[in-house]
Amino acid sequence: MVLSACVVFGPTDRSRPLAVSGTVHGRVLEVLVAGLPDVLACIAEWTAQDPDAIGCWGLRADYSETLTIPLRHKVGVVGEGRRTVHLVQLRPGVPHGGTVTALCGERLTVLGAEVLSLGAGMPCDGCLARGLAAEAPIPDRAVAASADLPAVN
Repeated sequence: MVLSACVVFGPTDRSRPLAVSGTVHGRVLEVLVAGLPDVLACIAEWTAQDPDAIGCWGLRADYSETLTIPLRHKVGVVGEGRRTVHLVQLRPGVPHGGTVTALCGERLTVLGAEVLSLGAGMPCDGCLARGLAAEAPIPDRAVAASADLPAVN
């Protein structure tokens, strides 16, 4: 049985930016999916079919830009005070396994995280700071700093 989320679509389908690749019963499979819940559905299906299945997932290699997804730990994984919303950047063609690393350095397990809509939840200060710093424009000219130091005799 194939889940509707685990159907292969053409490379120009931007509605399914994530790819899940793996080996199930010795057969290599690759599918395109819309989001992290679909990634988990494919992985769950494959491991139910074959306990020795292996694989990885990530943003498709032909995707033209980095994709940022807001995640937080599920209830019970960490204390409530640590359930801030982290920003995880997926780069095209970079594979992921069972964990992802947020901009602040926090590691989240894929099975222990929930995907949120933008603007939901309390944001992580570190992720916000690093996200804003990455978007800051880089000046197109060099600025030299100088200081008048007292003469030393």
